[in-house]
Amino acid sequence: MNRVKQVLYASGYGVVFRLSGRRSQVEIIYVILKVCMGHAVCRTKIVYDANLNFTRLERYINLLLNMGYLVEENDPNKKIVYQTTKAGRLFMRRFSWMQRAAPNKR
Repeated sequence: MNRVKQVLYASGYGVVFRLSGRRSQVEIIYVILKVCMGHAVCRTKIVYDANLNFTRLERYINLLLNMGYLVEENDPNKKIVYQTTKAGRLFMRRFSWMQRAAPNKR
């Protein structure tokens, strides 16, 4: 019988208890959008808060930019920063609603 390891994913953006150690792509997208909500943030902040590496973040950033969920801006310090758009906030609301409505079958 396989032993199931319980993993606690915790950041300043919520706590998710799960039975497997891997997050789904949708969960990762949600966390990235949550980090970028309210104010523009740089890639390093997203990497640390979303617990990703830069290679994986690059793929998700491109996806979210193409979907219109993130917007890329230049800040006064000549850094590229990202912020969640209105469409991204709508996605987050719908995802949160689905998470609450659906029973956890993991």
